[in-house]
Amino acid sequence: MKAYQRAHGLVVDGKAGPNTMAKMGIWRAPGYGNSAIGGSIRRTEVIQRAAYWPNIGLGYSRSRYYRDLDNSKTYRTDCSGQVSNSWHATQSYSTRTLDNISSVISKSSLLPGDALNAYDYHTVIFCGWANSARTRYYSFEESGSVGAVGREVSGYPFYSDGRNWKPRRYHKIVWG
Repeated sequence: MKAYQRAHGLVVDGKAGPNTMAKMGIWRAPGYGNSAIGGSIRRTEVIQRAAYWPNIGLGYSRSRYYRDLDNSKTYRTDCSGQVSNSWHATQSYSTRTLDNISSVISKSSLLPGDALNAYDYHTVIFCGWANSARTRYYSFEESGSVGAVGREVSGYPFYSDGRNWKPRRYHKIVWG
């Protein structure tokens, strides 16, 4: 996040605040959503929930849990826990089990609030395209090396990683 802020002339604080998110083309809706755990959720609420952990500088762990934005549930503080938190899922899913609550979509169908998932490796929340060629995008994720972070990813689907990445859409995501 700090590298993105430096590169774009923003205040460098490492937080995905309003100015940073606006520069990334992400707008927060007033207030946060009112989804129920495991219920339908608006895309704007997914992005708000995804931004919460990076905003507070939460660290990464495969064994620790932390509360969500509205203090309604705790989720594992790893990459798939972050996606589960963002979608307000009933539990902390893994990169292996996110397919239980989402479906594979095409790259051209990706919208803010969808995810990119590499089975048994890593997953991120997609926030929007960073360029018209659709080779770079903005994401929120829990990364083992830096903790919760919002950043621009260069090289679709994930830093040109050769793993089998799939764009996925949560079954209960709705517009708004």
